[in-house]
Amino acid sequence: MDITFATKTYFGDWQKFLSGAFVRKIPDYPFDDCILYLNNGVPQDVEFPCKTSDVISKIDEVLEFFKLKDLDFKGGLFYSIAELTAIYECQTKYLCWVQSDCLTEGDWIKPELLNDKVVAISPYSEVNTWGDDWHFSDQSFLIEVERFRKPIYEACVLPDYPSYAGEFFEKMVGNYMKKNNLKRKIIHEAFCHHEVW
Repeated sequence: MDITFATKTYFGDWQKFLSGAFVRKIPDYPFDDCILYLNNGVPQDVEFPCKTSDVISKIDEVLEFFKLKDLDFKGGLFYSIAELTAIYECQTKYLCWVQSDCLTEGDWIKPELLNDKVVAISPYSEVNTWGDDWHFSDQSFLIEVERFRKPIYEACVLPDYPSYAGEFFEKMVGNYMKKNNLKRKIIHEAFCHHEVW
């Protein structure tokens, strides 16, 4: 179905990806590509047992593409740059993302449910789920890349999202969805576990 699977790691959990965390995260689906994005603090000399992409070396390029600046994130850059890099680099029609500290179970990779109004699909979760409306969760999602590979990300005031991370990808997507009356479809028969590797 022309789908890439991606996740990220950073200084706090990269060692888990040396002992099978990447493979455990991949849903049971015949993905065209699978990539681990290396975020802040991952040592340069580590060889991971999977395909990787270094996020830090591409920050300026990715921000320029999306017409963003570091200051736009108000401290939330490292909560956002891996996801934005994955969208920027994705070579397939769809991107399936599972956050570094999450595992999913069940059948939720359903690109056929995406349309002009439903722009993201996620499994159910007890954290950051909110329901089938404009809210967006970066825990796990399936999107059509072309819709999100545009300068749609901007700072916003959305009180439902955590304040500790400044402006960040999850919140910016929620803002884009709310402004454009777009929705996320939650697959209640599937589940996203957090926090687990």
